[in-house]
Amino acid sequence: MAKRIAIAAVLAASACGRGSNEVRFEESRRAAARCLDCGCANTPTECGTDVCVDCTLISPDNAQAVCVFGSCDFVCAEGFHGCGGSCLSDTDVRSCGTSCAPCPSTANGAPFCLGGQCGIRCAPGFVEIHGVCQARSFSISY
Repeated sequence: MAKRIAIAAVLAASACGRGSNEVRFEESRRAAARCLDCGCANTPTECGTDVCVDCTLISPDNAQAVCVFGSCDFVCAEGFHGCGGSCLSDTDVRSCGTSCAPCPSTANGAPFCLGGQCGIRCAPGFVEIHGVCQARSFSISY
């Protein structure tokens, strides 16, 4: 029963704004019945087993929607990686690498992310030692 209610809601929503709702609802109902008889095409725009869903409508930014065994999924575009249902830049210091961990910051320096690895750029006069920017010391020998 819940499946029929969900199908009716999808059909009713798809008929809005295209003329007479009664005519469109009946056309959509017949089309859905054909879809249920033969199954969905399992493409990004027609994914599912009993109810066809357009995966492109729910895919995050910077991603390509895919249909895998009747379920929507996504593949992040080149230069982006998946983090919690989003595709974030491979150079984003807030989610560096496949662990999606933020890069640590340090005094006198700024974090960066390159190739999925965090690093530190130290301010002039400082050098990075074990992830910390320390004042450069000079020793003069005579």
